[in-house]
Amino acid sequence: MKREILFRGKKIVNGEWVEGNLFHHSEQRFIAGNNRNTEVIPETVGQYTGLTDRNGVKIFEGDIVKRKGTFYEVKYSTELTSFLAFSSNGFFNPVVFQNCEVIGNVHDNPELLKGEENG
Repeated sequence: MKREILFRGKKIVNGEWVEGNLFHHSEQRFIAGNNRNTEVIPETVGQYTGLTDRNGVKIFEGDIVKRKGTFYEVKYSTELTSFLAFSSNGFFNPVVFQNCEVIGNVHDNPELLKGEENG
C-alpha cells in the first residue's frame, strides 16, 4: 500500500495553512508546493497521517478529532512508530480514526482539548 507523504504548516507571513513537501534550511522550515517555497512556523508543521475523517478531510498530526463526544489530539508516537489519538485524560484510542471528524487543530483551537462534549 502506497501512502501520500504530505506536510502542512502555517505561513510565517500571514498564518494561513499551506500543504506540500517539507524541507529544512538551518532553523527554518519550508513547505514546497504550487511551484513555490513558503516559510512556515516550525511548531505548526504536521505530517499527513494517510487517513481521512468521515467527511473525507485529511487528518494531520496536530489535528483535533471527535468521536462519540470525545476529543482527541492526533500525535505521532516514536515508540510505536504510528499516529495515535490521545484524549484529554492522556489515554489513546487506536480505533478513533474510524468514523471520526476533524474539528480543529492544536494551533488554532487549543481550547477544544480542555473539555469534552456530553454525548
